[in-house]
Amino acid sequence: MKLMKKIGFVGLGCDKNRVDLERMIGSISNNNFIISNNPDDCDVIIINTCAFIKSARDESEDAINEYSALKKQGKIEKLIITGCYNELGKQ
Repeated sequence: MKLMKKIGFVGLGCDKNRVDLERMIGSISNNNFIISNNPDDCDVIIINTCAFIKSARDESEDAINEYSALKKQGKIEKLIITGCYNELGKQ
């Protein structure tokens, strides 16, 4: 029997990001993953970031730093960053 991965989500930013996050959750929950509200209990964390204004960028950076530390400590297996914060360096 294959163990199902627990995935946690962190949604930051605007209404569009919330809709995108809901779509991700729906897609993932339909593919035999367990959705968890407790990041300490997850194998994977997905952060859907925002970078529209400085305070949103700061919030995204804080979340990325927080969960990166958990990954380095081995508390989570994977950290996935989505959203517009990823696009900052590509412009």
